[in-house]
Amino acid sequence: DPSWAQVVLTTDVTGTLPIVTTGGTTTPGVIMASATYAPVRSAEANLDVNVTISDSQYLRVGKTVSVSGRFTADPTTPATQTTFGISLPVASAFTKSDDLAGVAFSGNIAGMGGEVMADQTNDRANVTWVSGDVTAQTWSYIYLYQVK
Repeated sequence: DPSWAQVVLTTDVTGTLPIVTTGGTTTPGVIMASATYAPVRSAEANLDVNVTISDSQYLRVGKTVSVSGRFTADPTTPATQTTFGISLPVASAFTKSDDLAGVAFSGNIAGMGGEVMADQTNDRANVTWVSGDVTAQTWSYIYLYQVK
């Protein structure tokens, strides 16, 4: 029975959107937002030049935030861990690396993928991969996290 997935939206909303299921249960104060933002890169390792990150998009529903975007990276040395940080669109206080999870891939190099995880010291996303190529490549990424 998919009735749990149906919602009734009211028009007298100011600030937050109350979600009411067809069963009558109300979840007050649920935040729903979507926008673009300009991520700031930081803490680069094994990169010839600064990573270029395009404007990214995010969707927030309640405490869950999903983010996607693209970046261009140019590793220095092959077969070496390569990493950089990405600022968050909605601040969160991470306590462990598993608080944020995602993936990044470059479609130009076979098997060139990486992980995105939380940097709990600096409260940002970290993109990490083992470089298989030392030329500038464009990547796509997506990650999710909970606002704490």
